[in-house]
Amino acid sequence: FVEPALERRGIGRQLHQVMLDWTFGTGVEQV
Repeated sequence: FVEPALERRGIGRQLHQVMLDWTFGTGVEQV
């Protein structure tokens, strides 16, 4: 969850992308 005061700034989406990039970077092929 994102702090309500920081909602609607794309932070959650960016965080999710970082997580996916890291996951696939470790060799995982499917989530």
